[in-house]
Amino acid sequence: MGSPDVEKKPGTEYNPWLFSPCSVSYFTSFLKKKLSSSRGYTCLVYAVEASADIPDVSDKLLGQVIKPDQQCQQFFGNDSFFCRASESRRSITEICQAMLCADVLRGLCIPHIALTGTSCGDGKNVNQEI
Repeated sequence: MGSPDVEKKPGTEYNPWLFSPCSVSYFTSFLKKKLSSSRGYTCLVYAVEASADIPDVSDKLLGQVIKPDQQCQQFFGNDSFFCRASESRRSITEICQAMLCADVLRGLCIPHIALTGTSCGDGKNVNQEI
């Protein structure tokens, strides 16, 4: 996968990622395979209805749904966690620029961009204007 640091153009302003032809081929093949089965087709084509077990989060930003600890686990593995001020000597407002996640194997807190909507202070949220 390529870098998000590309020129913003109409139609790509919300999806700036560049993929290699190999990756595009893999994604296309994967989706065609999923769409060829009835279960895969249903999963990819039909929206899941909100219920007591599945809350409606369509009006929320991803960072409002996925907590910082969970974001770190997605980036660095299940043992990772958000390095709070006590571990990193940084304030919560600095998550607006870079969220620090624990790399347990190296014993370090490594910066990573928090998901849009992640709370980063009193009434503030991460706002990645892509």
